[in-house]
Amino acid sequence: MLATMQALQLLLLLLLILPATGSDPVLCFTQYEESSGKCAGLLGGDVSVENCCLNAAYAFQEHGGGPCQACRFGGT
Repeated sequence: MLATMQALQLLLLLLLILPATGSDPVLCFTQYEESSGKCAGLLGGDVSVENCCLNAAYAFQEHGGGPCQACRFGGT
């Protein structure tokens, strides 16, 4: 049972670390400010949208700029 739990933890860690295939990395933020439509609280860069949006409260922005996009509004 312990080996199974360790294997699952390792798999989860790999899924969070490795970028998703075909997904361009984005800037991931901890907050989406609805009043301004801006991102706040940079969490990290080079994160896949899928991994960033594991938390629906987060938001992301493409590296080249563009609008901030809230994960809860269909980020994945």
